[in-house]
Amino acid sequence: MDSRHLANFLAVFDYGSVTRAAEALYIAQPALSQSLRALEDELGVALFRRTPKGMSPTGAGQALVGPARQVLASTSEIDRLMASLRTLHRGRLTLACPTTLAEDPAVALVARYRSDYPGLVVDIREPDPGESVATMLLLGKADLGIDLLPHHEPRLADLTLGSREAVLALAPGVEFAGTEIDPQAAADLPLVCGASTSALRADLEAWFAAAGCAMTIAVETDLEDHLHRFIASGAGSGFIPADRAAAATQQGLRVVSPRPRLRHDFGLLWLTSSASRAAQAMVDQARATTNRNQDAAIR
Repeated sequence: MDSRHLANFLAVFDYGSVTRAAEALYIAQPALSQSLRALEDELGVALFRRTPKGMSPTGAGQALVGPARQVLASTSEIDRLMASLRTLHRGRLTLACPTTLAEDPAVALVARYRSDYPGLVVDIREPDPGESVATMLLLGKADLGIDLLPHHEPRLADLTLGSREAVLALAPGVEFAGTEIDPQAAADLPLVCGASTSALRADLEAWFAAAGCAMTIAVETDLEDHLHRFIASGAGSGFIPADRAAAATQQGLRVVSPRPRLRHDFGLLWLTSSASRAAQAMVDQARATTNRNQDAAIR
């Protein structure tokens, strides 16, 4: 389907007249009428009725408006992405990413990016102990970051890429009946948890606080990617990403689900005032992929 026909259709719908739409588009009225007829022939339905007051959309025409706007928006996004692809031939993108988000989504994100921009070098850096992804961006240590959302830094923009849940892995020897655990019960367990700067730690504190209790910290570490090792050693129980529950179970750990659920989004972060072209290209690419996945889910 020719996107120009859709653009012409929307112009007639918005202006309510072929004459006014043609003037706005700077094309001849007969050419616009011919474009409408071609679209109607392709779809096999009438899109407008001529009335004394102008062009009135039929039921089919009304139903086409939303999808047509979505198609044109997607087309514009693809055009922007292709324009950046034509001009970005070499350079470097520094990406800040904690190890807990390296496998998902960083691996696939970087692979797609390198496929489209083979001349660019992607430098992936983990925040130093006590440092956050947001801090790296604000200090100019990275062009783009991957982190859990939401963040609370007004100078940063974000794009949600997905979400993940956390589960509780019980330390060996901990006796607990049931497959779900609430904050009151979890508050009695010594916990291995990430540093105070981590987004998961912030989620945990909010989860406990909402129930009027606090967690008992046994071990605090920046090595969040190795929490399961500390838990398996008996240092304490701990909340881990749900996608690592199977590995924890293979190590002999018992995993239970928190209630209410502990779920958080993750996505890209960048400095709104000075995003590099290389960073903007990854954001545009990720947004296009996210939109396609959402459209596929709707269908």
